[in-house]
Amino acid sequence: SNDDHDGEVEVGWVAGGGAEFLLTDNVTIGAEYLHYEFGDIGGDDGGNSNGNNGNDEFGNIDADVDVIRGRVNVKFGSLFGG
Repeated sequence: SNDDHDGEVEVGWVAGGGAEFLLTDNVTIGAEYLHYEFGDIGGDDGGNSNGNNGNDEFGNIDADVDVIRGRVNVKFGSLFGG
């Protein structure tokens, strides 16, 4: 448990896009990009002995994530007579 943030609501967002292409009647390929924005984590811990004016040892951490994903899809139903 992080006592500095108990009971607080943290807000973030995600945005992205992608595409899918039909190669054959049974195979598609696709790619997508997602950006997750979580804001900064960390900050003032009320003071410490390392002389950085109350910021914790690591300061703020930018907690954003970028995801690039590729895929190949095979439609097995049509391969087996379905």
